[in-house]
Amino acid sequence: MVCESLDMNQQWQQPPQWQPQQPRPKRGPPTWLVAVLVGSPVIALMTCGGVMCLSAAVGAKQNRAKATATATTATTAAPRQACYTGDDCYLRTIGRDKAVPVFGSEDALSEATKAAARKDALGFASQIAFSVDDGTPVRVTDRGFEKAEVRVRSGQHVGRSGWVGEASLKP
Repeated sequence: MVCESLDMNQQWQQPPQWQPQQPRPKRGPPTWLVAVLVGSPVIALMTCGGVMCLSAAVGAKQNRAKATATATTATTAAPRQACYTGDDCYLRTIGRDKAVPVFGSEDALSEATKAAARKDALGFASQIAFSVDDGTPVRVTDRGFEKAEVRVRSGQHVGRSGWVGEASLKP
């Protein structure tokens, strides 16, 4: 008989509980896209053997984080990190570039930023009004979000105005 083969001392084992799978972490946009669109819209143009190439200010967000950490740990006031309307500042390049691109309007700067995100070198280059050397003195005449309108104070393009990304300005 079947009943005789069962051991009454044996404990009933419940089947394992059903466990839902952990949801996969959502992936965001690529890091370079975040850096271009959020971290810093400044884009520099380089020549690589006669071919136009793009380089973006990828480390700008990390530099801001370092500056914030330094400012909070320092016992004295930190030096100014930004240029405001009416300030005399200098244009700086990102990386090994020797020239800073200056755009004719806010819209041209925005279009150049979008072209850089698409890796469209021709679209980027078509938006540049003129380029100035690293360290060129400028006066900030207007500000926008992560961008500024500047007037060149010396050099070949003295008196000309244009728009640059905020990361290209140095107090």
